[in-house]
Amino acid sequence: MRAEPRRAERERATLLANDASVIASASSASFGARDVEGGSAPMTRVGRGQTRTNATTVVGSFVGGACAVLAVAYGVVLSSNASAQGLKSPAALGVASVKVRGGAVNAAPSVVEFVKPFAGHFKSIGEWPKEYMVPVHPEAALGKQHLEARLGSWAHPNQQEINTFINDWSAKSVAEMPHATYTVPPSGKAKAVRAVNGTPMFYNFVHVPKAGGTYFSVFMAHAMEKSGERHGYPYPMNAAPFNSWITLPLVDLSQNNVMKTAEHYRTREPAQYFATETLRTQYAAGKRLFGKGQYGMGMCDDMEVPCVYLTVLRDPVERYLSHYKYSCLNGAEGRAQWLDEWKKQGECPLDPIEFMDHLGPNLDWIVQIAPGTATDPAVHVAKAKANLGSACFRYLLMEQYQDGLNKMRSTFSDFEGLHDVTDPHMMNPSKPMSDDIKARYAKYMANATIMETIVARHKHMKEVYDYAVAHYESHWASPIATC
Repeated sequence: MRAEPRRAERERATLLANDASVIASASSASFGARDVEGGSAPMTRVGRGQTRTNATTVVGSFVGGACAVLAVAYGVVLSSNASAQGLKSPAALGVASVKVRGGAVNAAPSVVEFVKPFAGHFKSIGEWPKEYMVPVHPEAALGKQHLEARLGSWAHPNQQEINTFINDWSAKSVAEMPHATYTVPPSGKAKAVRAVNGTPMFYNFVHVPKAGGTYFSVFMAHAMEKSGERHGYPYPMNAAPFNSWITLPLVDLSQNNVMKTAEHYRTREPAQYFATETLRTQYAAGKRLFGKGQYGMGMCDDMEVPCVYLTVLRDPVERYLSHYKYSCLNGAEGRAQWLDEWKKQGECPLDPIEFMDHLGPNLDWIVQIAPGTATDPAVHVAKAKANLGSACFRYLLMEQYQDGLNKMRSTFSDFEGLHDVTDPHMMNPSKPMSDDIKARYAKYMANATIMETIVARHKHMKEVYDYAVAHYESHWASPIATC
């Protein structure tokens, strides 16, 4: 590869860094010549029937579920002959064609490298599923979102599919209790595997979108690494059913897999991973489970180990406006919440009121805290307050995020000593809006009717949120239980 002027190299590096696609740590001699600690390490590149040893490869950030995770990885490289290994080319992956930097790469242009996520982390976790191997190529930048880089194996559900799932999941959570809402045991619940010093085995994170959940998911992953490297990991990621989870290394509580995940824990099958005695042995050995997804409520009932619910809440109107910008105006996550006709038009044409109608049940996050079939919103509001106040439920407030993280560290030993996630991309911010979209959004925000309607439509969520704010300190000061 021909060396290019340093100015061009700096411009490309800036472009990649700003796009959160690739974090390069390379010497002037080769692409990816140093690892994150400044030392070199071997890497195998396979192409055209040859095997070479080279320096480490560096990978950028990715999103698991909605979870952006920084990944700077040692290279595990597979052949660009994708059909021979069941892997897709960069073009098939939708990877952008961007020249990275000059230097002696010593490989044919057709060679595609695939590397593990989390460089220098999860050292003893074992093999990752091939869908998690992130493609790196001298002529291609990594996709920003990890889920879109999983070899094309996962597609975001559209809004109709989301709404149908929410209704079905919510009903199944109280299948034997018609017109009811799900109840978290107020004082905890005894399990076959008894809690030791009130310590959970399963940390069940109920992810309310656009409320800082991406950051918290990474914080959870750090806790999992701390536990796993010290005491061992609870499941092999490259074995079924774990290799189909889209939130690895965390337990998958997303729309894609939460029903199957719950079934495994409920039936205790396969027994080598899910039997109560298996989990008992793991808990005693210090192994922990960390789950993430919007639909984890009720999962604690499906396992006989100590469990605690966690969530992050945000002012409802601020949360919705962030969601509107993210999903409608910016078309995030592959324009998943856009109709096909909008995709053809190239924009979501809805104002904030129309988008609330479009979201349907997906607008109201109370259903994630208190799912069920009750038709009276007041019933869900009352139960959401009660669930948040349970001894086996703890919540953070986005407006007091640092304090909440500190409370996690001081309350749960598995989070003790964890550092903050310092990379700004971990907060999963919306991409910058164009001037036209900014003007459009500003016009909506200046419209009194629109703003009054948004506030009115969020009154139930605001009631729950205000309850959470009022009881935040006293709830964290109260004794922890598990359920």
